[in-house]
Amino acid sequence: MAMAPNYNESPIFRLKVTHVINNVVFLNILTSLLLPSTAKQLVAVEVSTKLPSTRYSTSAIYDGKDAIYIIGGMNIASGSILGEIVKFTISTEEVQLVASVPTPMTVGSASFDDRTGDIYVHHAMTYFTPTDRIYRFTPSTNMVELVGTRTIPNYNCAAVPGYANPEEIFVIGGDRRTNIVIFNMENHTISKVGDLVKPYFFAAAVADHTGSAILFGNDYLSDAYPPARLNLTSLATTYGSFPLPYFVVRPAVVWNGSYAYLFGGYNNISAGHYPHSIIQTDPNTLTYSLLPVANFPGNDTEALLQRCFREET
Repeated sequence: MAMAPNYNESPIFRLKVTHVINNVVFLNILTSLLLPSTAKQLVAVEVSTKLPSTRYSTSAIYDGKDAIYIIGGMNIASGSILGEIVKFTISTEEVQLVASVPTPMTVGSASFDDRTGDIYVHHAMTYFTPTDRIYRFTPSTNMVELVGTRTIPNYNCAAVPGYANPEEIFVIGGDRRTNIVIFNMENHTISKVGDLVKPYFFAAAVADHTGSAILFGNDYLSDAYPPARLNLTSLATTYGSFPLPYFVVRPAVVWNGSYAYLFGGYNNISAGHYPHSIIQTDPNTLTYSLLPVANFPGNDTEALLQRCFREET
């Protein structure tokens, strides 16, 4: 007989294979996983610590060193929106509650400022209403500060760092569908710079570090879209030839230097798109393949993964 899930704590996993050089760290509603970039046999292994409670639709960000910060989200057991900022230390597998944002947030974006080490939380929802608040979290002091507001609230967006200007974050799609805006981490302003050619309610993207973002997702109840490449200078979009699985929540995506890897958000078993798999996408050809994962924590349900990170070891 299957055991009922424990909604009071959230297990953490690592995804391992043999002969691995580069690892990708990712976090979902229940788990944190390591995905080797050169792996063919992927296995999820639970680690020793757990998040304080089961949660989904979090914002999360990797500090480029040894920590992942998980911000807000929805508590599965209570249905309440969270304001917690939880730190997961990769090397020790320690979980700490380090701060809280004054406004509980879900389906938001988190961005890291490489110049200062600060983390910004923006473009989120609170209690089913988009919030206009922009918060800055400083990991060195665990201080949270309100630094700005937005005139047009949005949520469920993709957020990727700019290529030419390190202070810029491109915020793409979401509830505003076709919007492309720039959030400036230096002066905390937001300005619209263009529109997508297709609407994206469920939007995920990752920078390829050559001046483009690899974009995934689809609109609410729309047809599935192929992977796309968005030029961050011209804002021109190039689409692949084959549609991705249909997304029912915002997926998570990570860049390993060669490919974009997509986690969760889809579940179309009749088409062979099982939730216990990840999607590898070639940024040049915009073709993709599904990679199965043994012991994946979402084997029998929609894998609602939230955020991905790459860690070199």
